[in-house]
Amino acid sequence: MKFKQTIENKFGDDPKFTVIPLQVGGRYYFLLESFRPYLLAMSGFNIISQKYSYEGATIDTTSSHLNFQIGLGIDVMIISQLGLDIHAMYNSHLFDFNAAYNLTGLEYGVGIKWKFGSE
Repeated sequence: MKFKQTIENKFGDDPKFTVIPLQVGGRYYFLLESFRPYLLAMSGFNIISQKYSYEGATIDTTSSHLNFQIGLGIDVMIISQLGLDIHAMYNSHLFDFNAAYNLTGLEYGVGIKWKFGSE
């Protein structure tokens, strides 16, 4: 992920913020039919690069921070090979509270999948 500030604020004219997430996790499916609700959990760390100006000084740092995600979702097969995956997760990126940015919050997504072959 790469972020760029588009409006001027107290962090200078062109602050930059880059995150490289490295995570492992899994899903627990309650049912193994065509309608499959699940819980998911992931944990890992983010490599975070920040470059901005604050009170006349240029700050240019790279650090790593722990993170975790927990959530739930539904995996539905619409036809034998076409499926839909809908999920919502809570993200907690354990930052220094004095950091210029914070990524903790809710994430949701919808995915389409195509199954190749047969079981």
